[in-house]
Amino acid sequence: MHIPRGYWHRATRADCGDGLSFHATFGFTRRTGASWMEYLAEWCRDDPRFRRNLERAMSSDQVLQVRGLIDAAATLAAERTPLHYLDQYPLETTQARQVPYLSTFGPLEAVVCTTPFPPRITVADGRVALAAVGKRLTLPGAAEDAVWPLLSGHPVKLGTNVDGPTQGLAELLVREGLCSPLTPELSSGYTDLVTDATPSKVPLTQASTA
Repeated sequence: MHIPRGYWHRATRADCGDGLSFHATFGFTRRTGASWMEYLAEWCRDDPRFRRNLERAMSSDQVLQVRGLIDAAATLAAERTPLHYLDQYPLETTQARQVPYLSTFGPLEAVVCTTPFPPRITVADGRVALAAVGKRLTLPGAAEDAVWPLLSGHPVKLGTNVDGPTQGLAELLVREGLCSPLTPELSSGYTDLVTDATPSKVPLTQASTA
């Protein structure tokens, strides 16, 4: 059953006799104009004019300050348009939770990319640029073959047959919050749903090159 947004409804088994029932709801989050305004509020903090105190009783200088604030808000909205917001939102959304990794408990054995949106991968001028969860990383071009499987969304098993750069890159991506250690609990969520990726396999389904 699909219930469009804005339609009130109630799930109940009243008048259905004895027994048990199960109700599961899946929502599809969409961006709205209000979402754009929320991001404008975040972006405005980069401008010191938006960080000054507002007073009820204002001097003539403070009145001019408020007028300048209104003009700055209009400029920000023109620069950070809704289309700009939709482009940047997947890159700025941070992780809700991150599985910790402590090297004291042993080497990293497997990882999986757990960013809310597929990382944006750009390969140009002998460099690999990564953007996701509010982070922007630049890696040497030699890391490209390892980047694709590690950020594919498929589990990647590490071990003695994995070269040093791939192992080191996996640890870096975990520290930066783009990947998580593949614990037994996390691994169970992928069982029979997706295949493993290997450093020799380069899936291109979740990122783009330029």
